[in-house]
Amino acid sequence: MANTFASIFGASPVMPLEKHINIAYQAARELGEFFSAAVAGDWDRAETSRNEIVRLEHEADDLKKEIRLHLPKSLFMPVP
Repeated sequence: MANTFASIFGASPVMPLEKHINIAYQAARELGEFFSAAVAGDWDRAETSRNEIVRLEHEADDLKKEIRLHLPKSLFMPVP
């Protein structure tokens, strides 16, 4: 019976979306470190922070692509 429901509704995208939100949040938090380093003129620290932001953005983009590839094509989704 559970397989029938799963085939109608598909897998929930909520957990992957939460992971994507967490990665985006980490990138946004890193902006504070970047701005602090830039204001202080510590360009080595600013570059390190920028590289971390870029890494997190790429990770979030990869996850977003993965989520989109696995969204159900049917009319019904497990969330509104």
